[in-house]
Amino acid sequence: MKRLVLAARITDEMGEIYQYTLKTFGAAQAGRYLDEINAAFRRIQENEAIGCERDDVLEGFRSIAVGGHVIFYRVSNLIEIVGVPHRRRDIGRYFASCKDE
Repeated sequence: MKRLVLAARITDEMGEIYQYTLKTFGAAQAGRYLDEINAAFRRIQENEAIGCERDDVLEGFRSIAVGGHVIFYRVSNLIEIVGVPHRRRDIGRYFASCKDE
């Protein structure tokens, strides 16, 4: 199984997702939602091809939907979770900073 790493932005995003869900739906739901996202991270690690190819975003990206968010990741000698934007977010703008990496 390949090593799973989280891009630097993921910690902040997970905090934002938790805070929004806490404020809107309460502590129990916020905890469950983060558990769902973390479970999806583990599923990706167990089966890296589980997500849809997303070369339309950036070459080599894959994605999988979880609730109202979409987990984007890329696979090389490891699996990197590169973003967890809300599904309504402008994905091109969200990843504009990644195009030069």
